[in-house]
Amino acid sequence: MPFTCFRRLSGMICVLLFCAVSIGYGQEFVFKTKRIEFEDGLASRNINCFFEDSKGFMWFGTNEGLNKYDAHRLELYDDSNGLVSNYISQIAEDPDGRLWLLGDDPNFPGQKALQIFDPINEKAFLINELTSEIPFDLTQVIGINSNYDISKLWITVQNQGVYLYENDQFKNIWKPEGEFDGIRVQRTLSGQNHLWLFADHNLIKIGQDTIETTRKRDIEYFGQPPLAATKDDDIIYAVDLRSTSNHSKTD
Repeated sequence: MPFTCFRRLSGMICVLLFCAVSIGYGQEFVFKTKRIEFEDGLASRNINCFFEDSKGFMWFGTNEGLNKYDAHRLELYDDSNGLVSNYISQIAEDPDGRLWLLGDDPNFPGQKALQIFDPINEKAFLINELTSEIPFDLTQVIGINSNYDISKLWITVQNQGVYLYENDQFKNIWKPEGEFDGIRVQRTLSGQNHLWLFADHNLIKIGQDTIETTRKRDIEYFGQPPLAATKDDDIIYAVDLRSTSNHSKTD
């Protein structure tokens, strides 16, 4: 199951091992944590994202490279493994088990670099080496997302829309045209069959052949962008009830 964090962590990671024990009609939830610190081998004290791949390994994107955690030890991958940029802000997995890494291009400040890492041979390469037919501006990629069973990979490009990568090809499944012209995407979240875009306080739900939009007035109650999407393609919010107790919906 893919899982990516949205806020930068610093200095320490807690890995949660979860189990639920049924008691009568209820459940008691037991959490076991393991603390991983910089001294244990994290590439950097700044952790930008984390991701669980289809084999159950945890991956951490940092300012100084990519870490893999197998529940026992950390491994580090950086420019010695072919990474053009050691700064990694997002991680996704494609159906072939390769990791897609989004980060900053060190040669062009303010632009993005999209790399692919092969966990088998432990080598990274730029997406240009995968295919020469890339139908979008690589410097404008703002989101890479896998679905829960790693059968889909979405690439979101500012001002150009969403591309679905399958069968070694990119298919443009949504464009910011008409009412969406000029819209700015702030966050992308993936469920099982849909990609969610949070853009200018609108939620856009994108499927293979369907587009659904929830307008600002319908989600302003929550106040903040969504945190995650579930396997059932629902959205999870964190809500401060103190700030919403006197809320009334307005256009």
